[in-house]
Amino acid sequence: EDVEALPAETDEREDVVFLHAAGKGQLADLTCSNVKVFLLGICCIITVPALKMHTDLPPYFGMLFALGLMWFITDLLGAGQEANLHREEASSQSVVIAALHKVDIAGLLFFAGVLQSVAALDSAHVLRRFAVGLKQT
Repeated sequence: EDVEALPAETDEREDVVFLHAAGKGQLADLTCSNVKVFLLGICCIITVPALKMHTDLPPYFGMLFALGLMWFITDLLGAGQEANLHREEASSQSVVIAALHKVDIAGLLFFAGVLQSVAALDSAHVLRRFAVGLKQT
């Protein structure tokens, strides 16, 4: 795909251009909901180790909780914006569902397999024995 950008002479901070897959640069608007979602994502990342320490649950439970919370909040924010901006063109499909259609399934299955392999090695105490062996050398 051909991607176009602004010429190198534009050094103004307000002319930040984000390149889209369509190839046309568009100015991005920094909205209150963008900042809210960013801060919520940072808070969700921070709560994962805190949840692990306080509940002794595996970290992936915290990540799943954070993912569900982000999904819920972004759907709420997206539904409000969609109703305000495109009342007649609003689609019934959420933004998250539309993004899931673009997910690389092969990559997702690879990382799920890696996580399952590590969990299997941990439950068989192979990782602990390997760590003890490394510590003794």
